[in-house]
Amino acid sequence: MPSVIKSSKSLASQSSCAKKGKKLGRPLGSKNKNRTVVELSKYLQFVQATLKNLLNLVNSDINLVYFLFDGAFGNNDALQMVRQCELHLISKMRYDSALYLPYNGKYFGRGPRRKYGKKLNCRALSKKYLKSASIDGKIRTCIYQVNVWHKLFADMLNVVIVVKTNLKTGQTAHVILFSSDIGLAYDKLIEYYQLRFQIEFNLGVS
Repeated sequence: MPSVIKSSKSLASQSSCAKKGKKLGRPLGSKNKNRTVVELSKYLQFVQATLKNLLNLVNSDINLVYFLFDGAFGNNDALQMVRQCELHLISKMRYDSALYLPYNGKYFGRGPRRKYGKKLNCRALSKKYLKSASIDGKIRTCIYQVNVWHKLFADMLNVVIVVKTNLKTGQTAHVILFSSDIGLAYDKLIEYYQLRFQIEFNLGVS
């Protein structure tokens, strides 16, 4: 029965497209978009120019590796801007971001290899990704780390998910931190991201 329902919807969709004069499927000759090639906004251009000036000033004395960016800029354009400066990005993404595990199924030798596997459920993560768990009063904190794909990013991401659960009410909340550095340990990623708040606080009171 489910397959019949699916077929009916498919036929209805084809009929609708035919009436509107639209061709079905992907346009002939279309290519996958290269997400490493981005058009930077004026603000990102400004940030990149400032960052390059800073690197020219300090790179002879300090080997900079990471750039911390506010969660509002946890997107592919910002990541590519930072990578163009040969740095890795550490930032935060939306709590409802669609993340996918790498596909590890069989390849049957026809067409491109499948890239995206199972969609990640940040509220029901496998224990194999658990890195740390602690309880403080009525709050349980679990920290997970996993390498995933996001369909709007060009590169695989190193994601750390911090899940907090109120043991009395059962309410759960989570945040998603990420880095372009796939090999960065979860505790370092969290520690470096927390430095952003210290920097902003120190600058604010100076």
